[in-house]
Amino acid sequence: MLLDVKTPYPQDKILGMVAFERVIGIVVQKEGRFIGLLHGDARASYSVMVKSGEKIYYGFVTNQNFKTYVNFLPAYAPVKPGDVVLTSGLDGIFSAGIFVGTIASVENHYTYKKALLNIEHLKSMLFYVTLVAQP
Repeated sequence: MLLDVKTPYPQDKILGMVAFERVIGIVVQKEGRFIGLLHGDARASYSVMVKSGEKIYYGFVTNQNFKTYVNFLPAYAPVKPGDVVLTSGLDGIFSAGIFVGTIASVENHYTYKKALLNIEHLKSMLFYVTLVAQP
């Protein structure tokens, strides 16, 4: 998705993309053009935190076969469906606390957990986004 961005940003800066009061992806620059990578795009990845009860566990959003996951959660984390996923602010892309989605299901791997992310799909092809850039 090509974006019409009027503000200049450094070429190597990855930006966060927010619409409908939630994260919808990231923005990269290629050959001077801004390209939006929505959830489902294998190149879209950023750091998140999962709130499970009173505790927070950190992982990364990854995408595979057009599905979005929170990957590399600690194996001991009691993450369960319905837990809220927010940006962590640790990657320099998003500030902390922006809503991403909720956990749909959890896979246990030997040394980590991988959780399918339940995200709301975009209802319109035309919308305005807010770009988020950390200093």
